[in-house]
Amino acid sequence: MADSYSSDSPVTKHKEDKFNRWLFSKRIADVIANRIDSSSIVIGLYGAWGNGKTSVLNFIEESLNDNPDVICIKFNPWRFGAEEELLKAFFQDIAHAIEAKLITKTDKAKDAVKSFAPAITSMFGAAEVGQAISSFIPTIELQKLKERIEGELERAQKRVLILIDDVDRLEKTEIHALFRLVKLTADFKYTAYILAFDKDIVAASLQDRYANSSNNAGEAFLEKIIQVPLHLPLIDQSILIKFCFQGVNEALTVADIEVTQDQASDYANKFTRYFSSVVTTPRKAKLYGNILLFSLPILKGEVDTVELMLVEAIRVFYQPIYDMLRINKELFSGTFRDGRYINNDSEKEKIKQLIDQAIGLCKYVDKERIIELLKDLFPKINSSYHNTLYGSEWYAIWDEKQRVCAPNYFSRYFTYSILEEDISDVTIKEILQQCELWQDPFELHKNPLNEFLNNENADKVISKLRARASNLSEKTSLSLSIAIAQKSDQLPYTLKLFDWFTPVIQGAMLISDLLQNINKKNRLEYIKSIMEHINNLDFMFDLLQWVKKYDEERPEETDVFLSADMDELIKYLVSFIEMKISRNINIVEAVPRNLSTLFRILNEYIQPNFVNEYLSKILPSKPELIIQIFSAYLGIAEGGNRSRPHRSDLKFEQYKQIIKQINIEILIEVIEQNFEQKFLFSKDFPEQYDHLEEGEFIFIKQFYWFYKNQNEENDTSENSE
Repeated sequence: MADSYSSDSPVTKHKEDKFNRWLFSKRIADVIANRIDSSSIVIGLYGAWGNGKTSVLNFIEESLNDNPDVICIKFNPWRFGAEEELLKAFFQDIAHAIEAKLITKTDKAKDAVKSFAPAITSMFGAAEVGQAISSFIPTIELQKLKERIEGELERAQKRVLILIDDVDRLEKTEIHALFRLVKLTADFKYTAYILAFDKDIVAASLQDRYANSSNNAGEAFLEKIIQVPLHLPLIDQSILIKFCFQGVNEALTVADIEVTQDQASDYANKFTRYFSSVVTTPRKAKLYGNILLFSLPILKGEVDTVELMLVEAIRVFYQPIYDMLRINKELFSGTFRDGRYINNDSEKEKIKQLIDQAIGLCKYVDKERIIELLKDLFPKINSSYHNTLYGSEWYAIWDEKQRVCAPNYFSRYFTYSILEEDISDVTIKEILQQCELWQDPFELHKNPLNEFLNNENADKVISKLRARASNLSEKTSLSLSIAIAQKSDQLPYTLKLFDWFTPVIQGAMLISDLLQNINKKNRLEYIKSIMEHINNLDFMFDLLQWVKKYDEERPEETDVFLSADMDELIKYLVSFIEMKISRNINIVEAVPRNLSTLFRILNEYIQPNFVNEYLSKILPSKPELIIQIFSAYLGIAEGGNRSRPHRSDLKFEQYKQIIKQINIEILIEVIEQNFEQKFLFSKDFPEQYDHLEEGEFIFIKQFYWFYKNQNEENDTSENSE
């Protein structure tokens, strides 16, 4: 791929001319070659950096290659770091060219030219060029040297053309030195100079040199030196855009990325609309192509290709806007918070101010158009200008499309990498491909998730799989469901206010989504098959909760498990639990988060007193399990004087729910036998806020307080954090 990068080198052959510069160059060469006047001439070739000045000089030289009457001497002053080196190289290049093409070995003029070159530059540091030339000619007077060279050129009927490039890349002092040199030597007969440079840059440098002169001193100085000012012909905008698109096509080909016709049209329309006016030079177009050669292969399959190419276009053509976007992820990705008491006006105003500041730093920018592009890429910017609302449901849509506005994807566009806590979309694609090949008996050591799933990335993996769930085949859906089931013990649960966003519950929701891809008549048997692979009992109840089931309030939704299906599924689950109990597995410890559901089902499907009998057997030896039981009925709270989410205080309604499922005498007996009365007693309801040092033991005290003060429930029903 490295060979595909454009080095930004100028072209050297007229067959490589892509911008109709050859005829322009040839005319200049013909004028110089066919001049009758013997006087010297200095031509200025003006053009911005990257606009093709060097290529034009190459074309001029190529046009004169077959003309024996013109000696072309190319001199690039940018190669020399010091002023003295520049002058020495200038004279030496002339000396060598004349010696090789004009003066014979027996001619003494050769020695004169050679001695003149180093001599003049050796004295330059001590005096001005003019003073040096007039004060130092050891063997031949300057005038005689000049006449001798002119005579040789006249007798040979030849002209010398000196092409000087990259003048605008020199330091200010070097620019001044070069122009003084040209001024002092440009009156040689039969000679011509073509100096290629950006006129504005050189004029500004000369202006600084003559700071005490008039405001246009730099321009005036150039007018004294340059006899024929020529501007590079403008390149037709359509040709530049076509050249730019050739670089885009090459980058897509190298990255092996195919875009649909709709994508190609979308990109072409947007690029032409928003960037055509700033594709001003071939160099800019080449730079854009080179950047795409770098970024497209790295981010292949990880971002939206069209949006990446547009973001890279902003980077090349509107650098200040790109820099603003890159460092403000929180400001530009996602949506504004929504709520009755939330006001986003200040944030919207900040967004508009940042955009105005960045646009102000850009050149040749159409403000209205670039804002339209930003609004198209970032809905949050669109909301800032039009008050358009985007709900949270848009996040899933943007994730699916890998858009730059999606918080999960924004950083990829600007870092060219996948963050450590993120997971590659290419990896997700590989997981799904492996699921398609994974077959019964679904051996654990071949699970497609083995290489990719861990505690750190589980939330990202599940989230991205859910975004793709609706488009998967029945075969892949079943395999992926079993893969998740086998790994359910590796899906972490974090206590938080909305705990359904934790990976383990998202995993259950993912299987529920995948089941919708399975033929309805096979769905019940498939979910039983999936449950056989679950090694986390709590996860079974998560799945039971999230499968799509018939809802009397939504009778129109028919693609769900019917009541009879759910009844059979619960019976299957109960038989599984009974088998675990028969193996002396403590189900309270195995199902800590879903105990209330477990107890309800066991009492309903085995026998009404089953839970009491079971707890009477296990609690005397493990009284600490009471805390775990109580916690399963509690809500989750945030804030207050606690830095993390935590179980909220026991409410009376929750107390009643507990004693509805479990005989209260069993619980009280275990409490009173294992905890001293002095620790249990509390005159007022013992809120966590006042008893943080007691930790989870506070829930036992709260339960016991309700037991002793059932008539006071109205006073405590509002206690919560």
